[in-house]
Amino acid sequence: LLVLLSGCLPWEKQQPPLAVVDVERVLRDSRAARAGRDHVEAAKARLQQGWQELQEAAKNEPEGQRQKTLAQGLQTLQRQIRAEEIGARQIVNNLLLEEVKKWRRVNKVEMIIARQNLLDASGARDVTQAVIEAMDAREVQFAELPVVTVNAAAQNAAGQEGEKTAKPTEPRPRGETGRQATGGRAR
Repeated sequence: LLVLLSGCLPWEKQQPPLAVVDVERVLRDSRAARAGRDHVEAAKARLQQGWQELQEAAKNEPEGQRQKTLAQGLQTLQRQIRAEEIGARQIVNNLLLEEVKKWRRVNKVEMIIARQNLLDASGARDVTQAVIEAMDAREVQFAELPVVTVNAAAQNAAGQEGEKTAKPTEPRPRGETGRQATGGRAR
């Protein structure tokens, strides 16, 4: 009778513990997300400076060649900006996933769901602030800013004056210990 009253019947299904994280808030408010946005803006500024240098270097070219040079330079610029955005987002997302998994294991929660994917939940815990605080405690470093080189002299000899080249770099986050890591992950 005691077993029946306690609700511990073996055939009674218990709901798994659940928590939620507001991913949009994490991507807006965490220090890593802000640093990622700052990195992308700095990369855009550096690339914009290179674009201006390319325009200056190409100004004396014949019109057809100048248009080709500028079109190639713009295409390279856009590709590099996209690569910077993707790299920064990957670092922040990886850090978010690592901290969510760590919180789930430590707190013995069965699952954590993004608030944006949840229609309704009774008693679900919002652990967004705890995840933000854990992410903020970690040091994250993004890729070095891209290097832009406008090399008109070498390209004059090759018949392709003023082409702009950007040297993309791989994301290199910095772990808690301050040592460099590879593979686009924060430690």
